[in-house]
Amino acid sequence: MSQQLKENGTLEDYKARQLKKHKTLATCCLVFMAAVYLLMVFLMKKEPAGWMGYVSAFAEAGVVGALADWFAVTALFHHPMGLKIPHTNLIERKKNTIGNNLGGFVVDNFLTPMALRPYFEKLDVATMAGGYLAIERNREQMLQEAMKMAKELLEKTDDQAAARFLKNKGRDLLETVNLGPTLGSALDLLLSQGQDQRLLNYLLEKLKYYIAGNEELVKERVKKKAAFWCRVLLITCWPIVLPLGLPIISMRFTRHLITRLDKK
Repeated sequence: MSQQLKENGTLEDYKARQLKKHKTLATCCLVFMAAVYLLMVFLMKKEPAGWMGYVSAFAEAGVVGALADWFAVTALFHHPMGLKIPHTNLIERKKNTIGNNLGGFVVDNFLTPMALRPYFEKLDVATMAGGYLAIERNREQMLQEAMKMAKELLEKTDDQAAARFLKNKGRDLLETVNLGPTLGSALDLLLSQGQDQRLLNYLLEKLKYYIAGNEELVKERVKKKAAFWCRVLLITCWPIVLPLGLPIISMRFTRHLITRLDKK
C-alpha cells in the first residue's frame, strides 16, 4: 500500500480509487446476475431443463440480495435516488445521537473501574520504567525531552509573575511549617549523640570562610551597626553606669584640683 501511495498520490486519492474499483466490481456482479436470470427465464420458455431452475433461482437470489444491500447501505448515508423516504439518511441526520450512544456504551461497558482494574493490577510500572531507562539511548532521549520542555516553559514564563509566585508560595510554606520543634528535635539528637561540637566546628569553619571571602562587606556592615548598638547599650545601661561613674569622676576632679593648688 505504501508503494502504491508513493506512485499514485495521496491517501485520499488512493481511497477514492479503491472505492471506485469496488463499486465497479459490485455493479458488474449485479449486472451479471441479472443477465443470467433473464437468460435462464428465456431458455426455460424455449427449451426448459431441470438445471435451469436452480441457476435461475441462484441468479434471482443474487440480484435481490445485491439490490437489498445497495438500498440498505445507501439508505444509511443518503436518500436512495434522491427520494426522501422515511428512515433513510440515518447517519447524517442522527450522527450526534449515534456518537453519544456509542460513546456511552463504550464508557459504561469497557471503561468502568471493575473492567479496567485487572489490567492495571497486571501492570508493573516500576519494572517497565526501570527497563526502559536502563537503556542508555532511552535515558538520553528522556533527558533531551525534559530539557527541551523545561527550556520552553522558562521561555514562556513571565519572570515577574514567576518571582511573585515563588515569593508567595515560599512565604506560605514558611508560615505553615513549624521549624521550632523540628530544629529542637535535631539539636536533641545531636546532643544525645555527642555531635554538638562537630556541628559547632562546622558552622564556625563556614563562618570563617564567609568572612574571609566577604571581608569588605563585613567591615562595612560592622561600621554601620556598631554606632547604633553603642547608643542602644548606653541608653539601656545608663542607670547602672551613672552611679558607678560619678564617684570616679569626682575623685579625678578632686585630684586634678589639688595638683593645681600645689603648683601655685
